[in-house]
Amino acid sequence: MLSGRNWTNFYKIEGDSIIALDTVIYEGTDENGADTYDKDYQTALKKLTH
Repeated sequence: MLSGRNWTNFYKIEGDSIIALDTVIYEGTDENGADTYDKDYQTALKKLTH
Protein backbone atom coordinates (compact mmCIF):
# COMPACT_ATOMS: atom_id res chain seq x y z
CA MET A 1 0.00 0.00 0.00
CA LEU A 2 1.30 3.47 -0.78
CA SER A 3 0.34 6.00 1.86
CA GLY A 4 3.00 8.70 1.72
CA ARG A 5 4.22 7.83 5.23
CA ASN A 6 6.25 4.90 6.56
CA TRP A 7 4.39 2.72 9.03
CA THR A 8 4.20 -0.85 10.35
CA ASN A 9 1.01 -2.78 11.04
CA PHE A 10 0.85 -6.16 12.79
CA TYR A 11 -1.31 -9.10 11.65
CA LYS A 12 -1.99 -12.65 12.78
CA ILE A 13 -2.85 -15.62 10.58
CA GLU A 14 -5.59 -17.87 11.96
CA GLY A 15 -6.58 -20.74 9.71
CA ASP A 16 -7.34 -19.15 6.36
CA SER A 17 -7.88 -15.63 7.75
CA ILE A 18 -5.60 -12.66 8.31
CA ILE A 19 -6.50 -10.62 11.38
CA ALA A 20 -5.26 -7.07 11.97
CA LEU A 21 -4.06 -6.65 15.55
CA ASP A 22 -4.87 -2.92 15.64
CA THR A 23 -1.29 -2.01 16.49
CA VAL A 24 0.19 0.48 14.04
CA ILE A 25 3.55 2.22 14.41
CA TYR A 26 4.29 5.36 12.42
CA GLU A 27 7.75 6.64 11.59
CA GLY A 28 8.16 9.99 13.28
CA THR A 29 9.87 12.13 15.83
CA ASP A 30 9.03 13.42 19.30
CA GLU A 31 8.87 17.07 20.36
CA ASN A 32 12.69 17.11 20.66
CA GLY A 33 13.22 15.78 17.15
CA ALA A 34 14.31 12.30 18.32
CA ASP A 35 13.25 9.29 16.25
CA THR A 36 10.44 7.40 18.03
CA TYR A 37 10.07 4.35 15.77
CA ASP A 38 12.43 1.95 17.61
CA LYS A 39 10.92 2.73 21.01
CA ASP A 40 7.36 2.41 19.68
CA TYR A 41 8.28 -0.87 17.94
CA GLN A 42 9.64 -2.40 21.14
CA THR A 43 6.57 -1.24 23.07
CA ALA A 44 4.29 -2.83 20.47
CA LEU A 45 6.20 -6.14 20.60
CA LYS A 46 5.87 -6.25 24.39
CA LYS A 47 2.15 -5.52 24.13
CA LEU A 48 1.59 -8.21 21.49
CA THR A 49 3.62 -10.93 23.20
CA HIS A 50 2.23 -10.60 26.74
